[in-house]
Amino acid sequence: RDRRDHRGDSLSVAAVMLARDEADIIEVVANHLLFHVDEVIVADNRSTDGTREILERLPITLQDDPEIAYWQDRKTTAMAMEALDRGHQWVVPCDADEVWHCGDPDQRISDMLGSLGPDVIRVRAAMFDHYPTADDDAEVPCPIRRFGFRKRVASSQKTAGRLTTGMHIQMGNHDIDYPGPALGIQRLNIRHFAWRSEEQAVRKVRNGIEAYNAAVGIGAEFGVGWRQWEGRPDEAIIDWFHQWGWSEHP
Repeated sequence: RDRRDHRGDSLSVAAVMLARDEADIIEVVANHLLFHVDEVIVADNRSTDGTREILERLPITLQDDPEIAYWQDRKTTAMAMEALDRGHQWVVPCDADEVWHCGDPDQRISDMLGSLGPDVIRVRAAMFDHYPTADDDAEVPCPIRRFGFRKRVASSQKTAGRLTTGMHIQMGNHDIDYPGPALGIQRLNIRHFAWRSEEQAVRKVRNGIEAYNAAVGIGAEFGVGWRQWEGRPDEAIIDWFHQWGWSEHP
């Protein structure tokens, strides 16, 4: 969607995101968010594939995140607190491979959140995984526009939340902890484009291993899916991608 000025007197909402090596998708994701929320805050984590250069030309708030370690909860929560300090009332903690939207595709996320009563603290988002297939048009460069298939059933859910002191965004951005009761409702959807090509899959796995290994003291329950690939060749990752992240006969 094209970005338009919808801010006016509506509720102020910020999206916060960590990004590393997402050049094939980041521009479309960021521009989509710029339509839906009032500020997009992105922390670039040592990108080397052109992601940083793309972000620099977009009307977002760009930050540097030179720390390799994958302390996603701490970093994202800190960004949310910055959004609170700047006067935002809601936060959408998203990843660079996600497209968030309302059930009504013509409704802005900011407008939907602004319509909720003060008792609603969390808004859940059902996440649907999209996959590359042999039927995709190879002439279309952006995966969001190229992929024609997704899983029928949501794989998980994530959460947008009201900004308040004491809140804590969990690892994976899947939920938000609050110091008191927090009523939640289901009003959002996410299109998830985690696996997009052989090259992207290898880079994503290698970056994940590096980030989790650098997070000294992180719980063993985090990063299991990444660490299983340590010491294994790229060819094994590519084989996994063709078995689970791509479909010849969708």
